[in-house]
Amino acid sequence: MKPRILLIGVGRFGKIHLRVLQQLQQQKKLELIGAVVKSQKTKKEIEAVYHIPTYTTLSVSLLRTVDAVDIVTPIATHYSLIKKCLPHTHVFVEKPLAKNSQQARTLVAFVKKQKHILMVGHIYRFHPVIQWL
Repeated sequence: MKPRILLIGVGRFGKIHLRVLQQLQQQKKLELIGAVVKSQKTKKEIEAVYHIPTYTTLSVSLLRTVDAVDIVTPIATHYSLIKKCLPHTHVFVEKPLAKNSQQARTLVAFVKKQKHILMVGHIYRFHPVIQWL
């Protein structure tokens, strides 16, 4: 059974995640359920260009339909999104985990009480210095 993935955030870096997720879907390695975006305008753009289901609300019922979420949003939103998603599904979040050490410590304690996995991405493949090299 292929894992069902939901992308949260399709900004500049989120579009890279979207492209990779779509490639993995074409290879039949996962099922991309769709993406969650901030506005109706972005929703229409993403649906028109990428032809995927797109949502402007992250509901518990949506979270219960997926095996994992990929969070690629501004750092200030990571903490609240992780707290919302992790009780329902596995979470991959782009670095950094949180905007400060207090939030990070709170999340570490929170994760220990959950049955799902929280993973933080630390891939520098797209960092400008690596690109230059």
